[in-house]
Amino acid sequence: MFTHKGNSIEVVNDFNYLGTVFNYTGTFALNQEHLVGKSLKALNVLLINCKKHKLKPKLACQLFDAFVGSILGYSSEIWGHGKSKEIERIHLKFCKSILNVRTSTSNVGVYGELGRYPLYIARYIKIMKYWFKLVRTDNILLNYV
Repeated sequence: MFTHKGNSIEVVNDFNYLGTVFNYTGTFALNQEHLVGKSLKALNVLLINCKKHKLKPKLACQLFDAFVGSILGYSSEIWGHGKSKEIERIHLKFCKSILNVRTSTSNVGVYGELGRYPLYIARYIKIMKYWFKLVRTDNILLNYV
C-alpha cells in the first residue's frame, strides 16, 4: 500500500482514464472489450434504424463510421497497433447485415462490395498521423525526451 500526504493510495489492476482502460500489464485487451461493449449497443440501434428507414448502403456506412466506428477507434492512436478480431467482427456484422448476406459470406467480398477496408487500416493511419504530429511539435517538453 502506498500513501501520499497521509492518504492511502489504492493499488488496482486496471483503471479507466478519459474513456481508455489502462491495465497494469500494459496491454489494452480490457480497453478493447470496453469499446466493443459500448459499440455493440450503438450498432444494434443503428441496424434497427437502417432496416426501419431502408437506408442505402453508402449512407448506412457513413452512419456506422460516425456512430459506431468512432467508438471502436476511440484513442486508437495509443492502443490500436494490433489487429483486433472482436472489433473487426462488429464491423463485418454491420457490413453483412446491410447487404443482407449470410454471416458465412466472404469477408473480402463484403468489403469489396461496399468499398470498405478492415478497421485496423484506419487505426494504423491514425497512429502514423499522431506520431508525425509528435515529431513535428514545438512543445519543448516533447522535443527533449
